[in-house]
Amino acid sequence: MSSMPHYLKKLFSRAYRRQLAAEERQSELQAQIQEHLATLPRCEGQILVATTENRDEGFFCDVTVPARVLLAWAREDAERTVIQSVSAQAAREVLPIWLANSTFDTRKVSRLPDGHFGLVEERINDWVTDGTATVYCPECGHEVQDVAITKANEMRAGRAYYWWTDIWSCPRGHLLRQKDQEIRFILKPHRQRG
Repeated sequence: MSSMPHYLKKLFSRAYRRQLAAEERQSELQAQIQEHLATLPRCEGQILVATTENRDEGFFCDVTVPARVLLAWAREDAERTVIQSVSAQAAREVLPIWLANSTFDTRKVSRLPDGHFGLVEERINDWVTDGTATVYCPECGHEVQDVAITKANEMRAGRAYYWWTDIWSCPRGHLLRQKDQEIRFILKPHRQRG
């Protein structure tokens, strides 16, 4: 039950309303984190971050990353990124908690939890390039040691817009990934001095 001082403070103080809203958001965030964690299976030592099920994102292979590597990245990402959507923020904060409870047994594999692919998608290319990730070619039936990453269809429109297609292939030439990419820069107009 609200007391009169609380009601008046809420009515007349913008700072108090902001504080109440922040407390409510934090409470909702913690509830969603706990609810989400309760649905997740045990985390193993390798995390399947992309599969042939991600064909919409151009993957024709399986990509795993050690849980320890993903944990370090997820902790940093959760600390530096704040999202307005409570459910999206909860997903971002759940990942390092789930990974921290990993068995770290590198022979066993867990799937990245549903709804988390978008968080890691941009980093997968870096993990493959630096050798952190393991790529499995379903056509060859084994891991690929040297993924050939090339760019095709490179185009640009002025200084502000670039697009290309990333193509990954195994040494036998099997397509592992094909994804159209683009970068658009927002450039400030130059001021002329008069």
